[in-house]
Amino acid sequence: WRYRKQGMASTIHRGTLFFYSRSPKFACSFRSRCPAASFCIDRLKRGRWLRCSEAKYSTLNSHGAPAETSMESWAISPPKQAGQSSSTSQQAEVSDAVNEEHHGKIKRGMKPRSKRNRKRPRSTVLSNDDLKIVSKIVPLSMDNEPVPGALTPLVRLVEPYVYTFLSHAKARWVGRSILDVYASEFGGYPRSYYETAIQHGRILVSDEKVDLTYIIKGNDVLCHRVHRHEPAVAVASDQPPYINIVGETETLLAVDKPATLPVHPCGGYHQNSLMPLLEPIYNKLYTIHRLDRLTSGLTILGKSSKEAQIWGKAIKQRENCEKIYLARVSGHFPANCSVPTFNDGDEIPVYGEWNVRENEESDDIPETQVKAARNRNAYGYWITDADGSLAGDKSLSDLSNMSNEVDGLLDSLKSADEQTNAGNVYWLHFSCPVRVAEPIRGVSMSGLFEDLDNEKYLKTVKPAQTSFSVVGYDKKSDSTIVMCRPETGRTHQIRLHLEHLGHSIANDPNYGGDMFFENPLGKAASEKARIQLGEDGKAGSHDDSSALLVNNESAATVSEVERSTDSEPWDKDKETLSEFIERTCIWCARCNDPLLEYLVRSPGIWLHALQYTIHTNGEKHSFRTSVPEWAKF
Repeated sequence: WRYRKQGMASTIHRGTLFFYSRSPKFACSFRSRCPAASFCIDRLKRGRWLRCSEAKYSTLNSHGAPAETSMESWAISPPKQAGQSSSTSQQAEVSDAVNEEHHGKIKRGMKPRSKRNRKRPRSTVLSNDDLKIVSKIVPLSMDNEPVPGALTPLVRLVEPYVYTFLSHAKARWVGRSILDVYASEFGGYPRSYYETAIQHGRILVSDEKVDLTYIIKGNDVLCHRVHRHEPAVAVASDQPPYINIVGETETLLAVDKPATLPVHPCGGYHQNSLMPLLEPIYNKLYTIHRLDRLTSGLTILGKSSKEAQIWGKAIKQRENCEKIYLARVSGHFPANCSVPTFNDGDEIPVYGEWNVRENEESDDIPETQVKAARNRNAYGYWITDADGSLAGDKSLSDLSNMSNEVDGLLDSLKSADEQTNAGNVYWLHFSCPVRVAEPIRGVSMSGLFEDLDNEKYLKTVKPAQTSFSVVGYDKKSDSTIVMCRPETGRTHQIRLHLEHLGHSIANDPNYGGDMFFENPLGKAASEKARIQLGEDGKAGSHDDSSALLVNNESAATVSEVERSTDSEPWDKDKETLSEFIERTCIWCARCNDPLLEYLVRSPGIWLHALQYTIHTNGEKHSFRTSVPEWAKF
C-alpha cells in the first residue's frame, strides 16, 4: 500500500496501478471527476504512466508501448498484509459500482473545464444583439481643407448608436441601493441623471424596472441603455479592414496598427478598435500583445486561443523575444543625459537588476525587503558595441555623432555569421525603475523613488531596462530618430526612459513633449476646432486615451441633465425606448461632429513598433513593418 487518503488507497499489482475505496459511491465519484486524468507512477519508483479512459485503463512502458488492462481489474483485491483481512462484500460493492457506471446507469460528475458552460446570465430585454452600426471613412479635413501634419490622412467615423451596458452585481454593491451604486461607481453622469434613468426604465435590474430604493442582491444583472458616441480614429485605407496587413500564417495575423486606434474595445472605443475592424474578415482573433493607443506599428494577433497563449508566453520570456521600436525625440540624443554611468565597472545589470543575494532569513522584515529591492534595482547607463562588449572608451558625445541606416542597426543585432552591413554601431543601455502611480488615470513615473514609502515601493516599483541607438539627427527641427529595444515590458517604458534621459518623444504631450511639435498649422486647426466645440481649454487626463477632455469624455453636468429631462417625457405608445434615448441624449446636445473632437486630441505620438523577432519551438519568426514617414529625414 503506497497511498491512503480520504477513504481511498492504491497499490501496484504486476506493474499496474490500482485504486481501491471502501465506498462504491466514493469510487464512482473519483472516476467521474477524473475521466481523462493521467497518474504518474514515478513517485512510486516504477517509472510508468497510467492512462485513464472511459473503457479501459492502460499503462505505458518505457518504450511507449501500451499494456491494456480491463475494467474488472479495478475490482482486484489488494494484496494481504499482516494484520489485515480482505472483505469480499466490500470488493463486490466496488466492482458493481464500477460496472454500473460503465454501462451508463450512473451519471458522471462535473464536466471537464473546457466543456463547461460558464456564461453568466444576460438580459433578454435589453441586449446588443440588434446593434446597427453605420460607419464611414472620410479624409481628415476642416472647412473642406485637408489638415496638415496628420500621421494618417483618413479617419473612421461611427454614427452614434443605442447600446446597453451590462454589469453583474459586484460584492461591494450588495446591500446598497441601486441609485447609490450608479451615482458613486459611474461618474459619467450626475446623480440627478441616474434618478431619471431608473424612473424611466433606462436602467433595469434583471430585466425588471425598479424604484430608487431597490437594494442590490448578489445575483442581479444591471442594464443601462445609453446613446453611445465613439471618438474618431485614424485608418490606413478606405477599404475593409482599413488596416495594412504585414503578414499572415495559419495561426497568426500581423498588422500595422495606426496611431489613435486601440487594440481592443476600451473606454469610449468599441467599434472603433482594431479587433472589431479585423474580425468580420478574419473571424475571431485573440490578442498576443498590446500597444498603447497613441503608438503605431506591429501588432500580432492569434487565430485561436491556444496559439495566442503559446505566442504570448514566448513574448513574455525576455530571452525569446526581441522588440525593435523607432522614436523621434527632441534634442540631439543623448547629449542631455545626466544619469550615472556603469562604463567603468566590471559588472552590468541584467534586465534592470543587479545580481544581489538577499538574506533568506529576512522574509518577515519589511525594512530588509525594501533595502534589498532598492539595492537590486539598477539606475544608470553603459555603452556597448555591436557585439555587446562594453565600450568603456566611448562617451555620450561619440554616440550622438553617430548616423546609421535602420537596416544597418537591425543587421548589427544579428549573429556574427548573419551580419552583412553592421557598420560602426554603438548602443546606450539605460536601467531605471518605473511604477504605475495612478492606474485609473494611467499615470506612470520613473526614477529612484527615494521618498516613496516602503509598502508602495515593494508593490509598485519594477526594474526596467531599454537600449537606444542613434539613427540620425535633424538640425533644422532639433530632433533625433532613435532605435529602441525594450529589454523589459513595463507600462509606457520607452516613453518614461526617454523623458528621464532628457529627450522626450517630441510630440508626446503626456511625457514632456509638445503635441504639435513642428506643426503650427495643425495647432491652429486644433485651436479653431476647440472654439467651434465651445471648449474652455481645460487640461485632460494624464493617460494615453486622450490629451484633452472633449465632448462625451467629460462628465455630464446637472444643467445638461435638467435640459434633457425637461423635454417631452417618454410615452411608450408613441416612441420606443431607443428613440426616446436618442431624443434626450446629452452628448448629441453638446456636439455631434467627431471630426472636431479628433482635431483637439493627440493625433498620435512618434513611437512605432518596427520589428518583433520571436523564438518558439526551436524556430525563429520575425515580423516587420515599414518605416513611418516621420522617421525619414
